[in-house]
Amino acid sequence: MAGLSKINWLENIQEISIEFKNSLVLETCLQFQKDLYTCGFELSEFHTHKAHELYDFTFNYLKCLEGSKLQDLLYRVDVPESLMKNISLEEDYFEALTDLILHREAMKVFFRHYYSS
Repeated sequence: MAGLSKINWLENIQEISIEFKNSLVLETCLQFQKDLYTCGFELSEFHTHKAHELYDFTFNYLKCLEGSKLQDLLYRVDVPESLMKNISLEEDYFEALTDLILHREAMKVFFRHYYSS
């Protein structure tokens, strides 16, 4: 996963409207915060529709988590263990982890919209 960009987790959805993309970023932000709260983590509310701001927020938050707290969050976000093994030896571990978590959170949001229609 070398050479990750700050919006790599959003690259697979290039052909959608700007409005939907902004909405997806905001809802992904809210989903990530919901999962943090569910794990019992305290944080001040953060809302954005800009992918790079969400990436920075998530990256910085993850770097501050201790081992067991990070494991609790990964379980809550439902990151597959096989993907965690793939990034465990990455030089830029927290960049890869941020991308992985945001991608998973965005998929939750996308599927919630897809199946609610």
